[in-house]
Amino acid sequence: MFNDYSDITERIAEPPKWWDEYGVPRYAEYDHYQVANIYAQETALVEIACSACWRHFEVAFSNSRSRAAGNHWKVQLSRASHSKGRDSLW
Repeated sequence: MFNDYSDITERIAEPPKWWDEYGVPRYAEYDHYQVANIYAQETALVEIACSACWRHFEVAFSNSRSRAAGNHWKVQLSRASHSKGRDSLW
C-alpha cells in the first residue's frame, strides 16, 4: 500500500493521468524522465486494475539494472498474460 494523496487529488478537478512507482499522482503527460527513479535506464507505463473494484490506473515502472532488465519484464509480463485467473502482473 502507498500513502493516500487525497489531500492533493481532492483539490484538483481532473484525475491524475498516471501514478509513479511510489504511488504519487502525476498530472502531466507521461514522460520517461518524470519517473521517481532518477537512475532508471528503462521505464514502462502500464495499465493495471485494482483487484477489489477493477478501476484502471496507468502506473509507471522503472529499472536501473543495465543488463537483461528488458528480458526480465518480458518474462514477467508473458507469464502474467498466459496465466488464467490472476489479478495482478506480479
